[in-house]
Amino acid sequence: MKPQGLCTGGSLKTQGTSVLSCAIFPVPVLPWSVLPMALQAFGVSLSLPSLTLLALDCFPSQRGAASSVQAFCSLTANALIAGALSPLLSSSAPRLAFGMTGLSAAALIGWRFYGARSAPGIPAVKAADQGLDLEVEPPL
Repeated sequence: MKPQGLCTGGSLKTQGTSVLSCAIFPVPVLPWSVLPMALQAFGVSLSLPSLTLLALDCFPSQRGAASSVQAFCSLTANALIAGALSPLLSSSAPRLAFGMTGLSAAALIGWRFYGARSAPGIPAVKAADQGLDLEVEPPL
């Protein structure tokens, strides 16, 4: 499956489970109040590996630096959400559900914007671009 398909499918799954969470929030009872979070995690796990590789493909000769910047941005965003947004939303289950829906919608919009800009696909990275010598000598 193409990375773009995995990212789109994962984004749609996270948005769908966020809407499901908003639909069932008036009665927080197990397992229905926990099920959307498990499905959300499944959608995220579908899209994040492909998103990581697509981000690294933008800078083929500096993958290490690109990986470091991506990790920094991810950790900073998570810290801001956990430190600033989560305390504002944690007072009730409906607020958490709507916050999850808003963040999932922002991610889906961001992916759609990115996908519209790079619809033809990302050029493949050649071994010569990486400075790699992939010729292998035959064993003796």
